[in-house]
Amino acid sequence: MARRFKDFGSPKPKDPVEFDLHGEHFVCIPEVQGVVIMEFASASSGENGDAEAAALVENFLQEALEPESFERFQKLRRDKKKIVSIPKTTEIVGWLVEQYTERSEEPRED
Repeated sequence: MARRFKDFGSPKPKDPVEFDLHGEHFVCIPEVQGVVIMEFASASSGENGDAEAAALVENFLQEALEPESFERFQKLRRDKKKIVSIPKTTEIVGWLVEQYTERSEEPRED
């Protein structure tokens, strides 16, 4: 009887994902688990309220950012002088998703 087997291999290590904001440098892990992206995409495509959407973003950022960077990012987002707007946060999360899925987001038609 023929053996049915496939070795899915071991991925090559990737470089960390990094970004700057308000003169601070933030480092993310090189890759997030696929399930993190799938859960984020699935939940964000539904009819969630503002509280659920905020929780999705927080969870994704906590999964993506290195612990020290996440802690500093949280402090920055509470700074009264260095504002990180909702559109800027959305832009950052969108860019991170692009980096982790290795594809650019398609331009949206309004």
